[in-house]
Amino acid sequence: MEVKEKIVGNRITQEKVLWQEDIWKLVEVLIKRALKVFLEKVLEEDVREGISATRYERTKGRKDYRNGSYLRTLLSRWGLIEDLEIPRAREGGISFRLFDKYQRRQEDVDSAIGKLFIAGVSTRKLKNITKDLFGKSLSAITCGKTTEALEKEMKIYQNKEISDKVEFLFLDGMV
Repeated sequence: MEVKEKIVGNRITQEKVLWQEDIWKLVEVLIKRALKVFLEKVLEEDVREGISATRYERTKGRKDYRNGSYLRTLLSRWGLIEDLEIPRAREGGISFRLFDKYQRRQEDVDSAIGKLFIAGVSTRKLKNITKDLFGKSLSAITCGKTTEALEKEMKIYQNKEISDKVEFLFLDGMV
């Protein structure tokens, strides 16, 4: 790395850190931009398959017609993908491979939130952690709803009867 050596002491280190931060911000922007383009292509392909025709194509097998698009923000493991263009069909009924209807977060994000909650992180702290990890803070209510599903599964598991004859039972847990 080339830095002016005439600068003395702590200032060289500060310039290196600033330079590294700029590089990583640029990398993040490029990755998100490429990811957005890729996801929009996948969504476009889903609509093409659902309608059974490409844009402006007139076929007898056509099932529906395009009806513009709308923008959605998607929180993924790579960060917040803003203004993702979601194509529409007139009659609706297009199911996308990427996400379910009204889904705003990838399942990986919910899974990470659940794992942090199980590790003992409070919902208020989760709010700040999600901001650092994914670029968007989630409300305490959203974190709570995400962890509710885990709690329900945990209750089922806790109340489940042991039907086999058990000679030894080893338990491991977190407090």
